[in-house]
Amino acid sequence: MLVADDFESYKRKVEEVVKEANRAQGACDQLAKQIRKKFGCKTAKEARKLHAKLQKQEIQANHAYTKAREQFEKRWGERLESIRQ
Repeated sequence: MLVADDFESYKRKVEEVVKEANRAQGACDQLAKQIRKKFGCKTAKEARKLHAKLQKQEIQANHAYTKAREQFEKRWGERLESIRQ
């Protein structure tokens, strides 16, 4: 019967979607556990705040590195260039 066949087909599709949703939820739970353990963040808001803080630190570190490299090259660049040749 067509209606019964349609019902069974939809039932199987729903069961597959539910399984997929459960797998996705399990993966999310596992990732959240890893984030809590590694970074101490209990919520997404805390994670976003930490991410912004770390990005700011990275930018500052890159600026400090660039400045130090420029100073190094200014002081030692000629000497290093003469060694290379």
